[in-house]
Amino acid sequence: MVKKMLLVAFCVLVISLNSLEFEHIGKDKDFGSSVINDIYLDKIGYLWISSNDGLFRFDGKHCDNWRYSAEDTLTISSNLVNSVTEDGNNDIILATIQGISILNREKNRITRYFNKRNNPYTLKDAYISNLYTDKNGNVFISTYQDGMLIYSPKTMKFKKYPLHTNISIYEYHPDNNGNIIISSSKGFFKFNPRLDKFI
Repeated sequence: MVKKMLLVAFCVLVISLNSLEFEHIGKDKDFGSSVINDIYLDKIGYLWISSNDGLFRFDGKHCDNWRYSAEDTLTISSNLVNSVTEDGNNDIILATIQGISILNREKNRITRYFNKRNNPYTLKDAYISNLYTDKNGNVFISTYQDGMLIYSPKTMKFKKYPLHTNISIYEYHPDNNGNIIISSSKGFFKFNPRLDKFI
């Protein structure tokens, strides 16, 4: 997964028999921003692109987009989308600077998730920096200063996993034993999904 790339133009690598060629894809394909933060190839074959100007879906020829509107609560939480992934329900999950947005593809409907007072199953830190989906379809969520959460598409709830205070989570990588290795602003951590805890 590509993270935090500042690109003057978005490029798709085209492999030919004789050489490697780059096809320039920019605003002529309806991309609103040259700043691409993350890309994700879903199970169907669509390329989802998170940017500083919303979310884009590219099918190889055409581009659809989702953007924030203050007048419409069914739009994404913010146009600054840091990361994108797919959960176990095949819904598209967005990490924005104003919480999580989930696109239900069957209904083509956006739901926003943010902090709700006295509700432990919602977000505390609105700035979401990174996402990772494990083999069970659960989504690991990196916050800017509030550690890690996991979103379960089965229960549609968020669960916080306490770490050090004021910690930023960067990346997730599975190891050969089923654990998730997590890099952060305070070193590495190992999480066991089966035990549902850090080890």
